[in-house]
Amino acid sequence: MAKCFVVAVIIIVNVSLKSTTERGKIKPQYSIVTLFSKNHLCEAIHSCRTYAHVSEIKNGNVAVIGLYASDVSEDNLAIYSKNCPFVQLRPFTVSGYPDFFKNLKNYRFKFPTVAKVLSEFKTIFYVDASIQLKSDANDTLTDLFNSMWAEFAPQGIRLFSNSSHLNFPVTHSNMYDFFNVTETQTKETYQLQSGIYMLNNSPAGWEIMNKMIQCSLEPKCMAPNRAKVNCNIQFVLKNNRVVCHRFDQSALNMRMNPKKAVLLIVVVGVMAVINLVIKSSVASVNSQNVKSLLDSDFTNFQIGVLFQSVESENVLSDSENLTLTDVTGDVDAHSTFSTMPYSMGQENVSGVPLVLEWNYIGCRSLFHDRAGLEKHCKYTCTYTANHSLLENAAVTVYHMGANDNIPSRSMNASSVKVFLNLESPSHRPQFLKLPARFFDVSITYRQDSTIPVYYDSFVPLDGANDTDRWTDAEVEAAIRAKEKPALWMVSHCNTYSAREMYVSTLKQHINVTQIGGCNQVECPRFDDCEKSYIRNHYFYIAFESAVCIDYITEKFFRMRQLIVPIVLDKRVFRGIHKTLLNYTIVASDFESQKQLAEYLQHLIDHPDEYRKYFDWTKLYKKSEQPSFNTNTACKVCEIANQVQTGTYKKTKLNIHEWWGKNSCYGPVGKDLISRSELSNKLKD
Repeated sequence: MAKCFVVAVIIIVNVSLKSTTERGKIKPQYSIVTLFSKNHLCEAIHSCRTYAHVSEIKNGNVAVIGLYASDVSEDNLAIYSKNCPFVQLRPFTVSGYPDFFKNLKNYRFKFPTVAKVLSEFKTIFYVDASIQLKSDANDTLTDLFNSMWAEFAPQGIRLFSNSSHLNFPVTHSNMYDFFNVTETQTKETYQLQSGIYMLNNSPAGWEIMNKMIQCSLEPKCMAPNRAKVNCNIQFVLKNNRVVCHRFDQSALNMRMNPKKAVLLIVVVGVMAVINLVIKSSVASVNSQNVKSLLDSDFTNFQIGVLFQSVESENVLSDSENLTLTDVTGDVDAHSTFSTMPYSMGQENVSGVPLVLEWNYIGCRSLFHDRAGLEKHCKYTCTYTANHSLLENAAVTVYHMGANDNIPSRSMNASSVKVFLNLESPSHRPQFLKLPARFFDVSITYRQDSTIPVYYDSFVPLDGANDTDRWTDAEVEAAIRAKEKPALWMVSHCNTYSAREMYVSTLKQHINVTQIGGCNQVECPRFDDCEKSYIRNHYFYIAFESAVCIDYITEKFFRMRQLIVPIVLDKRVFRGIHKTLLNYTIVASDFESQKQLAEYLQHLIDHPDEYRKYFDWTKLYKKSEQPSFNTNTACKVCEIANQVQTGTYKKTKLNIHEWWGKNSCYGPVGKDLISRSELSNKLKD
C-alpha cells in the first residue's frame, strides 16, 4: 500500500494580550494554526488531538486555528470538528497562485501561508504535522514564546532539530543559483529541518521570509522542472539516504547561508534543542564536528522539550480506501499521539467482554461498522480505545502501522494480544522492538494468520446463471482498446525489492509508461485518469515494494480492470492465490529483461495468445472481494467471548520468527539483474 503524501502544517502564533476580539474580550496571547488537505485529514486530527490536554488551550490563553485546503469536503470538516472542537476552521486556497505553485507535493505553499499569519501576529511557531506535542507540555508554551523575543529577536528565526535526510544531493542547480551559494558550501552546513521553527514579525524575520516567498513563486527555484530526475536507486546507493520532495527544506537551508550560520546546542535533561542563529559576523559551522557530537552524545535525540518527531504512518492510504468515522471522546492520560479514544456505547458493560483497540488503521476503527456487527455477528462485545482500560480488556488489538508506545509487558495476563498488520515486514519493522512471544493472535494478509485478510480475492462463479461475471463482449472490447505495451504506476521510488532497478533495465528493451510521484506525472488512484491509462495498455507492472510470502496488494488486483499483470517472483503466490499464476506473467521466469520484453512484444503481435490471459474472466466473479470486513471484527469479538468464558486456549506466536525471519526475499529486482548479467557472461 502506498503511503499518502503529507500536506499538513502547524503554526503557533504569539498575539499581544492587549488586542481584543470583536466582542471586546481579550484575545488569546498565542494561537496554534494547522493546514491540512483531504488526503491527510487523519494526520491532522491526530496532531490537533495532542493539544487537547494542554491547559493553556483549555483555559483559552492559546487559540487553535485550522486552515483547510479546497479538497476537504463538508463531511470531512464535520469529522475534524467533532474530534477537535477547540479548533477554529478557516479555508485556504491556492486558486490565486500560478499553476506550478498548486502542486502541494513540492511544498511551495508553506512560506506564503506562513507569511499570511506572520503579518497578523508578533511571532509564529511553524511545525509540520509529523511533529506532535508531548503530553508533559503544559504551561511551557508561554515561556517558549517569551524566549523568542528575549533571546532571538536580532536573528528573527529559531530552528529546531537536525534533518535525518540528505536533501542536497538531489537538489537542482537552479536552486543554488537563486540563493547565490555553491553546492559545496551548502553540503558543508549541518542540515536542519524546515518542519519546525519560530519566526518573529520583525525586520530580521521578514528579511528571511521575503526571500523564501520569492523562491516559492519562482518556477526555477523551489522544485524546478525535472528536479527529481536523480531520484533513483543508483543515486540513493551513492548518497546514503535522500528524499526528493522536501525542496522547501533545501531552500531554507540555502537561505541560511553556510558562512552566516552557527549551530548552538542546548541540553535540557536528556533532550537536545537545536537552534540555528543567523548572524553575518559569525564564522561557518564545522558541520562534521556537530554531526559527530549528535551521533555520539544524543543517540536518543528528540526535538526540544515540547515536541516529538513522528514518521507519519497513521494516514488514510489510497489502497485501503477506507471510510472516515467518528473517533471522538476524551483524551485520557495514557493516550499517545495517534490514539483518539472514542466511546461506542457504554464501556465495561457487566458480563460483556471488552475489546480494546490500541490504535487505528488510518482514521478508521476496526469495529467502525457497528450496525453491521449487530446485524451479522452473533457475538456481543464492548469496544473502546481508552488505554486506561487495558487491564479490563479481554482482547487488545495493536495495529503495527501506528507509532504508539505499545507496552512491552502485559498488564493483564489473561488478555489476548492481537497483531494487526496489512503491510510487509520490511515496511513496518516496529514489531521487532517487542518481545518475540508478545502476541497471541495475528490478523495479516498471510494465509496462515489466525484471521487472514486479503486486499482482494477471486471467488468462483456460482454456475452459469451468475450475473456477477464478465461477458465475452466486454473482454473483447478491452483487448481492442489496447495501444501501448506496459504501464507502471509508482510513487515509492526506492524499495526493499529493488523493483525500480529491474524496470530501469526493462525500459531499455520495451516502452514502459511510468506515472506517479517518482517522475512527477500525477494520476490519482481510483479515478478516471488511472482507468484511462489501464484501458490502453496491454500489461501492468505489478511489482511490490517488497517480495514477501502472500504479500499481494491492490497492484496485482488491477487485473480486474482487464489488464495482464507482471509480477517479480512467483514464490509469494500460494494457496488460494496460486491458480492466478496461470493468468500472470512472472519476471523471474525469464532469463533476462530482454527476454521478458521480447515475450511481451510477442503477445502483442499474437492477439490469440494474449487473449488466453483473460480466461480467468470465465471462472471468477467480476466484483471485488476484500476480506477485511465486518467478519474480521466479528472473529475478534468471538475470541473475546471465549476469553470471557475461559474456553480460549492461548497459543503464543513467535512474531520474530513467523513475521520477520525468512518471510521476505530481499532485493529480488537486483538479484534478477545479476542473474541476467551472469548468464550473458557465460554465453560470451
